[in-house]
Amino acid sequence: IKTNSKRYPSVSLSYKPFTTYRSFADTFNIPQRPILGEVWLGKISYQIKKKTYVLRFTAIYNRNTALMDTVESGSNIAQLNALYTRGRINLMLNMGQTHLKATQLSPVHGKTNFVTVAAGYVINQQWNINGGQDIGTMKTGLSRYAINLGCGYRFKNTPLSIQTNFRYNTYKMTEGQAWKTIYSGMIDMNWRFKFKMNEKI
Repeated sequence: IKTNSKRYPSVSLSYKPFTTYRSFADTFNIPQRPILGEVWLGKISYQIKKKTYVLRFTAIYNRNTALMDTVESGSNIAQLNALYTRGRINLMLNMGQTHLKATQLSPVHGKTNFVTVAAGYVINQQWNINGGQDIGTMKTGLSRYAINLGCGYRFKNTPLSIQTNFRYNTYKMTEGQAWKTIYSGMIDMNWRFKFKMNEKI
């Protein structure tokens, strides 16, 4: 279910049930552990557009559950996003909470609060840069800290653009666990194709 409006907030709601078998007879004919679950997704978005800037707000709630034999797991994610665009500058603020529900997990790190701040700047028609910071906290304190850096280049005489990103992420799952660090990078190349449709008389 979805609504679209320029004057009022747009709302969408979706429900998706899922299972690993097509019929109950499959559980007897095929050796497996059947999984039964569902996913709920709700979203509210609103945009304020002025002559000099654009401000977008988005609220998302995602809930999914899965049952395998007698083991139930799932997660709830609620987040609020604000995006501010003015000329060549983009500013983004994202905050929310993740709640993991699983019998094998300790309740100590079942809930995580997160805040993400990011910014982007278009230098000229060829170059753009971006960066951001991600912080996560749980019941015992700080649990995640990450930094993102990236840049992009668009060729003048060739329909090719390249985007690179680097991420530094350090985290811990429990209070007594040592911090773990992950370094990751990405290179994205895009080639733009143009087609011209012939008009039929």
